[in-house]
Amino acid sequence: MDGCLRISTWFGEHVDGEFVRLPASHPYSVTVPRPETGCVLYTTKPACVWHALEQTTGGALIQLVGRPGLPNDDEVPWLRRLAGDRHALFLGDSDPADLLIFAWLRWQMPVKYGGVSDRLALALDVQIQDTPAIPFADSEREAVSLLGEVCPDYRELVGPKCAALLDQGRKIEVEAVILTPGRVPLEHALAQLSASR
Repeated sequence: MDGCLRISTWFGEHVDGEFVRLPASHPYSVTVPRPETGCVLYTTKPACVWHALEQTTGGALIQLVGRPGLPNDDEVPWLRRLAGDRHALFLGDSDPADLLIFAWLRWQMPVKYGGVSDRLALALDVQIQDTPAIPFADSEREAVSLLGEVCPDYRELVGPKCAALLDQGRKIEVEAVILTPGRVPLEHALAQLSASR
């Protein structure tokens, strides 16, 4: 069974609020790009991400698209067309569910990881050790072995500090990192991540 199918199956079998797959009738949040917009940001937390972008630079360089949970297979062509030839970046929690969503998307289209990680925290001038981490749900603990199999580079993606938290069964959500007062604007941090690697 290939990785995409294994991830889809996992989400289908663990419907508990952590692993969500919404029906096609559930709308995506999508912002309208400007001519200078060079990045498409896919996120599982569109409301809080857009709030953070609006509070600083207004998101001029980023088109936001997203909704909670794993996309459906038939939505991938639309997501590819939306991204076009622009950079695609994923922003999600540092937890098994969102890392599995990133791995699933990466098999479907070119996308870089810009989710909660040591690199994002550094770009935002946020300290991981000062960021609230919450314990995994049972299903998240069970998903770690699948994550290691279908996304073997997840520890590199999140960095050593976030990986250590994952090893302890703890996660950091997007809100805890991007809504921290007095930090670098989110749009600037994401541009830095998008340009790297």
